[in-house]
Amino acid sequence: MKVVLTKNVPKLGIVGEVKEVSDGYARNFLFKQGLAEPATPENISKWSKKREKKLRQQGLDREFLTKLADKIKSLTAEFRVKANEQGHLYAALKADDVVKFLRDKGVKIKANKVKMDAIRSLGDYQVVIQLSPEVETKLKIRVLAQ
Repeated sequence: MKVVLTKNVPKLGIVGEVKEVSDGYARNFLFKQGLAEPATPENISKWSKKREKKLRQQGLDREFLTKLADKIKSLTAEFRVKANEQGHLYAALKADDVVKFLRDKGVKIKANKVKMDAIRSLGDYQVVIQLSPEVETKLKIRVLAQ
């Protein structure tokens, strides 16, 4: 049976593609999960247009994210925190703290975009920020004693 994918399906294809699958797989899994529709001329046309629109949007998004990555790369986050004599922090610095710093600078991202382990001592660090699968940047972090 030929189907048009309405969502990305791992190991099968992406939105708008027409695929040949077994009747049982189509009826019992793809259709019930809302992952595909029968490959009628109307459905093929509808989903190919949606796919083209999404690809155009992704091109615009990539341009925006690249500019955002450049802005983040130019920043240095400075945190003044309480630490003991050995330089160990009383409270670890986490992704939420980085998100709050960026929000104060006009950059809104979610904490899951910040790829870091908790920082537990004074010093200079670099944190990876994954804005999209194709766009990532690094933020310089300086942790100083209060």
